[in-house]
Amino acid sequence: YGNFLLQEKNPVLLEYLQRENSNYKSIIEKLSMGSSEKQKIRKKEMEQLLLINQEALEYYKEGESNGM
Repeated sequence: YGNFLLQEKNPVLLEYLQRENSNYKSIIEKLSMGSSEKQKIRKKEMEQLLLINQEALEYYKEGESNGM
């Protein structure tokens, strides 16, 4: 997502990450209902994006727990 924006804990990036997190979860839920091979592949891709997103959100939480 960009080291500078993460290091600065940019509030616009935080909003974007939260929105994307919700979107990824919604898409994964919908893809879980399907059984085609394409849906399974896309679901795995979305799960990987969700993990990256969650790592970025954790970076923001680290600052909160440290009093930042």
